[in-house]
Amino acid sequence: MQPVLQQDTTFIGDEFSFMETSDGMVWFVGSLYDHQKALYAIRDDSIIAAASIFKDELEDNIVYHAGAWGRKGIILSTQKGLFTIDNLDIQRDALNKQISTEQQIVIPLLQDRMRRTWMYVVDKHRKATLMSLNTRGELSSVVLPKGFSANHLIKLFEDRDGGLWSSILLE
Repeated sequence: MQPVLQQDTTFIGDEFSFMETSDGMVWFVGSLYDHQKALYAIRDDSIIAAASIFKDELEDNIVYHAGAWGRKGIILSTQKGLFTIDNLDIQRDALNKQISTEQQIVIPLLQDRMRRTWMYVVDKHRKATLMSLNTRGELSSVVLPKGFSANHLIKLFEDRDGGLWSSILLE
């Protein structure tokens, strides 16, 4: 077995998130030492920056969020909006039509069993809102419990009964 990390990766910190697309390609998001995130692919025993594969969509190589999406795809939140990747094909995601990505950062957190998309939206003043988009294209802000701020939300999970759970950052 050949080691995959054959090139210098010292610029990548110790936080990784791995995903696989339906074509078997393994992708990972690396947190860089300047706290930016970048997407990479592992192919033919080497690491390739996604910005070199998708030059137009990721020219600045900055990824706010990347996560598993659908059956075996990836969704990316970038400065240019939301994109989905599958089989080395990148597409502007339909969520861009539902919510403006120009003045805010949109981070999709979860697509639940009812196919609702739950997302974390941060405006230019760094105020965060948890939003939900249903299958009819209706977007709504989620009312959070008293004392709970969307700015502290880290992840969202769905249990086997369809209940939503979140992890939060405590101050």
